[in-house]
Amino acid sequence: MFDIGFWEILIIGIIALLVIGPERLPEVARTIGKWVGKAQRFTQSMKNELNSELEKNDLKEALEEPKKALNELQQSFHDSQSAINQETADVLDIMDDTPLSQQKRDDLDEELDGLDDLDNLEYDKPKKAQKSTKKDD
Repeated sequence: MFDIGFWEILIIGIIALLVIGPERLPEVARTIGKWVGKAQRFTQSMKNELNSELEKNDLKEALEEPKKALNELQQSFHDSQSAINQETADVLDIMDDTPLSQQKRDDLDEELDGLDDLDNLEYDKPKKAQKSTKKDD
C-alpha cells in the first residue's frame, strides 16, 4: 500500500519505542491498528460504492441503445399507421364521390328491399326416400 519494507517498519518501531516508551507502546499500537482498520474499511467501502455506481452507469448505457431502437420502431409504426389511415380515408372519399358507385349502392339497396324476408319463405318439405328394390348379390 505505502511500499514500506521490513527495514522501514523496524526503524519506525525503534523510534516509536524511544519516543513513546515501553509502557504506552502496546496501547498506542492498538490505537494505530484500529485507525488503520477503519481507514482500510473506509477505502474498501468507497471502492465498492464506486464500482456499483460504475456498473449502474454501464447498465444504463447498455439500455440506452435498445431504448432508442424501440422509440424509432414505435415512431415508424405510428407513421405507418397514420399513412394507412390517411390512404383509407382518401379511398373512402373517392368511393363516396363516385356517382357510379353511389348508383350501384342504391340499386343494391332496392334489390335487398325487394326480397322477401327469409322467415316468410315457404319451401317444400323433403320427400321420404323410397326403398331400393334391387337385391344385393
